[in-house]
Amino acid sequence: MAHIHGWDFSHIYGRYSEEENLLWDFRTVINKYLKNDMKLLDMETGGGEFLLSLNYPKHNISATESYQPNVELYKKVLLPLGINFKKADGDEKLPFENKYFDIITNRHGLIMLQN
Repeated sequence: MAHIHGWDFSHIYGRYSEEENLLWDFRTVINKYLKNDMKLLDMETGGGEFLLSLNYPKHNISATESYQPNVELYKKVLLPLGINFKKADGDEKLPFENKYFDIITNRHGLIMLQN
């Protein structure tokens, strides 16, 4: 069994595709609305692989993660870049002010609608 680091699935490239059969492209949808001055929250960011691929201004990014191995990965990869981070699970109240973010992304995680 391969060990997963963040949301990097490169070790199974060619054997698995998470977005191939979708009728929409997550990146295209985000980029349609995202402007450089917006505050972005990426929930359950994993190791931030997708988040970093957006090439978004780091000072406008916040991220959450609940899976402890990914929290440790975050500390090594994203924290040094100055990205705001809170350990949080999508089934609890998010540790941010109400209406703080302009856009919230969540590719893989649980989120409660009350948030």
